[in-house]
Amino acid sequence: MNGTMVACLSCKNVVWAYGANFGDAHIIFNMMKLPCRVCGSRGNYDSWSLTHKTIKKLGCAHAWTAMRKLAQQEGFGWQNSPDCTWAIYRKEAAKV
Repeated sequence: MNGTMVACLSCKNVVWAYGANFGDAHIIFNMMKLPCRVCGSRGNYDSWSLTHKTIKKLGCAHAWTAMRKLAQQEGFGWQNSPDCTWAIYRKEAAKV
């Protein structure tokens, strides 16, 4: 039981999360200059990887609850992709 979440530091939202350990996922997001799914900012991400120990320390039964709790504690909103994909920023998608 692990989890990884990526937060945009520009709009202060968790914009991607997954119930598995992907390590420092934000490095790839920043390196590729992916636009934020919510605000469009590029390359301004941080991430957290939660282990079983962290999840237990947060008093949660599973990774998804722990990620939401940690996001709230860190002052981030929860705008996770509902299907765990990376949708193109809305304004860019409208141009396609």
